[in-house]
Formats: sequence, structure tokens, C-alpha cells
Amino acid sequence: MKAPKIDYIVPSADCRPSKLPGYCEYVISPGEEVFDLLVADLNDDGTLDIYPHGHDSEDKVYLLPSMETSQFRAQNDRHGCDAADLNQDGLTDLYCTNGSQKGKGGDGNKVHLREQNGRFEILNPEGAEDKSGRGRVARFFNLTGDERPDLIVTNYGENSEVDFEPSAIYKGIADLKFTQVEAVDLANSGELCVEKADWDGDGYEGFLLCDRQVDSRLYVNQGGQLINVTEPIKYAKSWTDAKVFDFNNDSFPDFVAVTKVGLLLVFENSGNADEPFSKPRVRVHLPKILDMPIEDNPLLRPRGAYQLGIFDANNDTHPDILIGTDYPTSDGLFRGDFVFYGPKYKNYDSLGSVASGTGHIASYNHHSLVVARAGSNWSGEVVLLTPAPEKNQP
Repeated sequence: MKAPKIDYIVPSADCRPSKLPGYCEYVISPGEEVFDLLVADLNDDGTLDIYPHGHDSEDKVYLLPSMETSQFRAQNDRHGCDAADLNQDGLTDLYCTNGSQKGKGGDGNKVHLREQNGRFEILNPEGAEDKSGRGRVARFFNLTGDERPDLIVTNYGENSEVDFEPSAIYKGIADLKFTQVEAVDLANSGELCVEKADWDGDGYEGFLLCDRQVDSRLYVNQGGQLINVTEPIKYAKSWTDAKVFDFNNDSFPDFVAVTKVGLLLVFENSGNADEPFSKPRVRVHLPKILDMPIEDNPLLRPRGAYQLGIFDANNDTHPDILIGTDYPTSDGLFRGDFVFYGPKYKNYDSLGSVASGTGHIASYNHHSLVVARAGSNWSGEVVLLTPAPEKNQP
């Protein structure tokens, strides 16, 4: 398999050298709180933009390559967002969850509808407001095979001050209108991640859900019917993050997960729609390799200690994994991030200690990642980890 051409995204003079060979870090934002990262073309110019977002009513969209910013109007207690064309007008819109003030009720989840002038109008998504849900992650996916975006919305149940709403699936039925799919009980799974994939190649998308408290779950979509196929999967507990990728270049989606006790698990798709995953193909015990605590360190922030990003760091066609950590050191810094190289994920490079732990990682393209060294309750920088032009390589 031929390695893809490397696209240099940012000017070398503005990109500080990274300890990852051949890479640099472009600072998107020097400091903000981040609940989720969205990478999407938000001004429809053909270039992916970056939207770090969370509780902050001053959240900004960073438009690449110019790095101009566009600010959203305030949304009360905003959490996770995703992008799709909701009214079939060719423009990218957003759907954002609302924490509803710890489930006590609020404005509900919102749609940010993009207008022709580039501005976004905040509207109510009929049928998917979920006003009493303690909203966390939102992801569009293809449930029924039609052109209308469908939704997965996860809710956080722990510590809710009222009876909490479970996570939910909404089918898109018209412009800005949804109906809830009652047949699938997600409980409160999916607080930490939602990853979609067509696991069996039939044109319908299923998904997996990560959660620290509720067992993680994986659903296959067979012709519009969601089937829970989690039971055969070993170690399907307490995933702090997971990412879909093609581990063996066979065009079937595989995935990697990491648990709160530090197990890095690569699962290879069997091609059997009834049981696509069981035992992990690769299993790496991170605390032993990286000399970190195993679990339940009281200094850890509640998000979780490990985050994952998939990219080809050395351009050898094998997917590599950036592991973001949130472990403090005795000198007041954090252990920073590590790149584990595929396909065996035994060899790794350290990117060095940093001032704040990594809370989120999102893919930008085949060779680049967006890394938020920040979380929903602590501030830090957001960087684009990207190949450096030769003159800027360390």
C-alpha cells in the first residue's frame, strides 16, 4: 500500500517544533475549557475547521487555513456538538447537547442552523430537545440508509440531582424534526465517547459507546435494526476512549479502546455481522510500560486518564496511536502524550511533559491530530499536531 502524500497545513514559522520526529505543534488556542472537539468544514470552503467547545459561552470556531475566528452565540450549559446538513440546503449545521443544569431542566439541546450570510441561528430540534437529559456527546449517523441525518445523544446519569434521562437515538424525519427510537435501550452509556461505523459493510451505520461507570457497548446496524453485539467482546468495561480505524487495511472497520486501568486494546473485525469482535488482536498494558499508576488516582480529573488519536505518524501506512494522558508528576507537570507505532504498538515515542493533562484528541487528516490539553473543568491549550515542513523540523 502506497503512503498518502503529506499535506502541510500551517506555515512553518508559526508551528513550534514537537518532540515527535518530523512534527510541529500549531497553537489553535492558548487557553480554554474544552468538553469536546469538532473537526468539520464549518464555512463550506473545502477546508476542515476546528471547534473546541464546552461550557464556555465564548467558544470560537477556528477557520483554517486563515485562522480567523467565528464566535457562537451563547448556549446555556453547552456540551458536545456534531455537524451535518440538517435542512438539505448544502450548508453545514450543528447540533449541540445541553447539560440541563445537572438534569434539573433547561433550554434543552439546540441546533445551530447556518444561514447564507455565514451566521448561525439557534433553534429547537423538534423531537430531540431532550430538556431533562444531562446531555454529553452528540453524533450524527446513518440509521436507516436515507439522506436525513440521524442522531445519537448520550446523557450523564451519575450525580444527577433528579431522575436522569437515558441516552437516546433520534431518527431524522424532516428538516429539524426527529422522532425517538424507543426500541433501543442505551441506559446512560456513552458519556465519554461515541464512534460510528458500518461494521458489516451493508451501508447502515452502527456505533460503539464508551463509559467509565456503565459497561461499554457496540451495536451493529443490520438493515436499520440495531443489534447489541457487545457480549463476546473481552474487556468491554470502563473504556475512557475508543477510535474506529482500519487496523489491517482490509477496508473493514476495526477499533482501538483504552480502559481506565490502562489496557490498550486493538480489536480486529472478523467480518461476521453477528459477532464482529471478540478477543483483542493487540493488548498492551500501559501503566507497566509508561510507569504510571494503575487506577483510581485521586489526583486524576474526572474525565479519565487516557485519550486516543489515530494517525500515520511515520508515513509507513500502518495506523499509529497517540495516547494522551492526564497523569500529574511530582514537579507539578503532567506526563504528556505518547505515540505508539503500529502494527504491534510496542515501540513508542514520548512527546514530553506538559503544563496540563490531555482531555481530548480528534483526527484532522491522515497525518494530523487536534489535541486539547484541556477539559470541561480545566483550561489549557489546543494544538494541531501536524507534519512540519523541512525547515521547521527539530
